[in-house]
Amino acid sequence: SQVKVTVKVRKTGDEIRLSAMTVEELAQAKIGRRTKALRVRLAKGSDPADIASITKRLKTIPGNERGEIFLEMQTISGEIVVIQLPETYSTNLAARQALKDASGVEQVVDGDSVAA
Repeated sequence: SQVKVTVKVRKTGDEIRLSAMTVEELAQAKIGRRTKALRVRLAKGSDPADIASITKRLKTIPGNERGEIFLEMQTISGEIVVIQLPETYSTNLAARQALKDASGVEQVVDGDSVAA
C-alpha cells in the first residue's frame, strides 16, 4: 500500500539518516491539502496564557484534521493583533468546542491555510 511518511533528517559525518516520525496510509493522507485553520478572538483584556493548557492538549490529539491556530486580540488603542501559534493542532469539532469554552475566548471561527 502507498503511504505518506514524515521524516526527521540527521547528518552524521558523510552519512544521512532518516527517522520516520509519522506514517499515514495514502488513502487517509491528504498531501498538499488545504488545512483547516482556526481563528480565536480573545476578549479585550484577557490573558492569552489562559488557553495555553488547551493548545498543549490539542497538539497531542492524533488525526487528519489538523491546522494552525491564530489568536486575535485587541490592543488598548483598539488595534487587532494576530498571533500565529508555532505548531499545528487538532482542528476538529472537539478542539473547536474546547477553545470556545476557554476563559477569555470571545469567538472561534474558521480560517484557511495551505499545507506544503
